[in-house]
Amino acid sequence: MGYVSSGINIIISAVFFSSFYMKAKSPTLLRCEVYSYHVIADKYIKKISSLFLLIELALAIVFALNLFQSFKNITCILLLMFFCLLILKKQKAEGKAVRSCSCFGEMKLLNKYPLIRNCILILILILQFILPNPNYSLSVHFLLLLAVILSTVYMDLFIQMKNKKELPL
Repeated sequence: MGYVSSGINIIISAVFFSSFYMKAKSPTLLRCEVYSYHVIADKYIKKISSLFLLIELALAIVFALNLFQSFKNITCILLLMFFCLLILKKQKAEGKAVRSCSCFGEMKLLNKYPLIRNCILILILILQFILPNPNYSLSVHFLLLLAVILSTVYMDLFIQMKNKKELPL
């Protein structure tokens, strides 16, 4: 069962690192997304956007390195619930369902159905509370973090090449 918990850590780390990476690549798009929710004064949008980046990077690292056990899960669940509330507020304001976001830049699959995605992640994190927590060496966790980072960069490069029609797919 420790493998399942490690798998959850990798999934959550990959989700938050991918989100961080794609937002960091396109800070203007991030600020536009934050602005679109109409909950933050214009003068704070740049600072709040930077804060989101820092939180997402921190969560990616904490999950990859398996630090702060229950605290990381509770923090992540609260953040995902906050995002769900923002999406619901946006839906109410616009009068229609929010079917996508730009949280993952050009990784369109991850941008679809943000409420469902966040609820699934919350359920996975709740499941992790009942699973045993494996104790691997720190070097193994650093390798997992490196794998998350490299796979995200690879996926981005793959998408960029595919969009430029340089791949025979």
